[in-house]
Amino acid sequence: ISVDKESIEKAKDTDNISLIIKTTLEPLVKELWMTFHLFETDTKRKVNNLFFCGGGSNLSGIKEYISFELNKQFQMIPPGIKNMIRRTHPRS
Repeated sequence: ISVDKESIEKAKDTDNISLIIKTTLEPLVKELWMTFHLFETDTKRKVNNLFFCGGGSNLSGIKEYISFELNKQFQMIPPGIKNMIRRTHPRS
């Protein structure tokens, strides 16, 4: 899955994500890349579905930055989905 040009431009734009956030995210991005690489190598299957959730996922430019760095598309999990899942699949 490739990242569209608009996302790449947003990721390059330093106004969309600060240097502090980029520096903080570097270890996470490296760990995700390594995890995806190992999974794809071991299973011969591609990681296709990636999701963002939680308050940090709303930081300006974070989705575009991580998508650009990992060359993967991400989807946002809408607020309230967790409650919907709990109602649909309550724990025993």
